[in-house]
Amino acid sequence: MHQSSRLRVIAAIMHQTGRILAVQRVGSRGWQPPTGNTEPGESIIVAARRHVRHATGFEITPCGMFEEHGEGERSLVVVRCRVRGVGADISPDVRAMRWLTRVELLSQTSADWTDSLLRALEPDRSAGQPKRPVSI
Repeated sequence: MHQSSRLRVIAAIMHQTGRILAVQRVGSRGWQPPTGNTEPGESIIVAARRHVRHATGFEITPCGMFEEHGEGERSLVVVRCRVRGVGADISPDVRAMRWLTRVELLSQTSADWTDSLLRALEPDRSAGQPKRPVSI
């Protein structure tokens, strides 16, 4: 299991309609999926659950992880998830939450994680499975 205080975790949550969950943080005009860093000693899955619950109030079930290597020591892991329930309140740091199409997401952000997120959600046509999975 991966653990690092410098690991960035992005939760890729896709609705059955193909839309991707994104939040708009207070003070920001752009949209992003729930994202954040792992705490020292925290697993990727625990970090993904914590960031999604904090930002959206959703409880998630992880379905797969997709590792991307960033520049320097910083790595990025996209955790593909399903929503399994709603429980907590939405973070006061979040202004709004929406399900965006891929086109909307691409047009409303220029973040370095966008390509990684979309690659993780894209099925491998030959096997019907998401690309570059890392075991959970």
